[in-house]
Amino acid sequence: PLDVSATLVPSPGFDPGELEAEAQQALAAFLHPLTGGPDGRGWDLGRGVYLSDVAAVLGRVAGLASIMDLTLLVNGTPQGDHVSVGQQQIVVAGLLQFKMVVV
Repeated sequence: PLDVSATLVPSPGFDPGELEAEAQQALAAFLHPLTGGPDGRGWDLGRGVYLSDVAAVLGRVAGLASIMDLTLLVNGTPQGDHVSVGQQQIVVAGLLQFKMVVV
């Protein structure tokens, strides 16, 4: 399981709760082992996840002005720019946590 923690800034006038729900849905879909992945055809065994991939998914969410902080975690430990996955493992969404900051 891959956990994601992010601080998001909603666009002016956009409901933060709606942004959080949309971000949750987008990342859950992207990290789904069978229907997610970069091409939407599931994750290959052993394919890792890049921070830039997750940022791109969030960047397409309606109502997002910016991402202030984005962290990938495995078992509660930050992983940096890339999460490696064992050759016989497949990625799946873990805990997806978002903090909203209205500026």
